Amino acid sequence: MREISFFQNTKARFSAVMALFTIGLLTLAAPVKAQITVLAQDRAFAAHYPPLVIENSPDSPGMAIEIVTTAAKRLDRDLSVEFFPFKRLLYSVSEHSNAMVPALFRTKEREDSYTWVAQIFEQNMQFMTMGAPVNSFEDARRLDSVVVEEGSASALVLQENGFTNIIYVSTPTASFQMLQSGRVQAWFQTDWAGRSIQREEGAGDVIVFGEAVSSLPLFLVANPEFSQEAAALYRQEIETMHADGTIDALIAKYF
Repeated sequence: MREISFFQNTKARFSAVMALFTIGLLTLAAPVKAQITVLAQDRAFAAHYPPLVIENSPDSPGMAIEIVTTAAKRLDRDLSVEFFPFKRLLYSVSEHSNAMVPALFRTKEREDSYTWVAQIFEQNMQFMTMGAPVNSFEDARRLDSVVVEEGSASALVLQENGFTNIIYVSTPTASFQMLQSGRVQAWFQTDWAGRSIQREEGAGDVIVFGEAVSSLPLFLVANPEFSQEAAALYRQEIETMHADGTIDALIAKYF
């Protein structure tokens, strides 16, 4: 039998320890790939508001979404689209300097809160009912209840006109459901929204549309600290899209 001296045994153990130590050093020295989240150059914050914005509908995301994404593509700018409930949307855009809202009605209450990048189009507002049409603010004030989305331009218009019979909900879908079920007598919104929601709900042509009583411009807006250079690029591109018929074509897709 071969004998192994104490010295040989100790030397072998030392060599093994050094080998493990060397492997450990090499492991520590190896480059580690950091997990980096790359944010888009521009961010579009949106709330489900057919036909302007349609969530979970990649093929038909809404005319306002298509307008801003088309403009970004033409400008070769990286743009992400993120969805929020409407009230959270208004708060979130104020927290991010590269954030935009594809479509927001311009009112005096909102004037100082955003960069008004470009007007998309103008929209008429009217009262919608399930029975006799309501054609004026005066007639609507006599109703027991008028439903609007809290924080929306339609809510601001009614407040400015002294309405005290307002019922607030969070979404236009909820407004339509309240109207259809008879829980309110009228809904104040744009005819585009009314037609889109009743189609989305599979309700047929049940809404009775009153005459237009108000008109507001709809804008692409941005955080007040949004790059002025970028805002100018979007403004110019959207003006070009108006002139070359692109915006009219995008709107026509939804009717």
